[in-house]
Amino acid sequence: ARRVLGESDSTTLRMRWNYAVALYRDPDASLDDIREAVETIEEAERAARRVLGGGHPTAMGMEQSLRHARAVLSDRAKKEKLMEELDVTAEVFDKV
Repeated sequence: ARRVLGESDSTTLRMRWNYAVALYRDPDASLDDIREAVETIEEAERAARRVLGGGHPTAMGMEQSLRHARAVLSDRAKKEKLMEELDVTAEVFDKV
């Protein structure tokens, strides 16, 4: 979509947003996947504000998704750090 429609096309922006949401909501997503999701939403949200305006429902939805994705990233990073400190796997950590 980016190549055909352009980086700032509303369809392209929504597709990137949907891709990022799918990434960070995936229960098997790695920390890098969640980082990629946050970066993708950040880029798409900036473009949506520029192209559509900050009050547009798409831009506002992206802002909300960005807050949520950042919270998921923060929680996952804390979990991974604690697992490393305790030297346990996710399977063991999740059972506790």
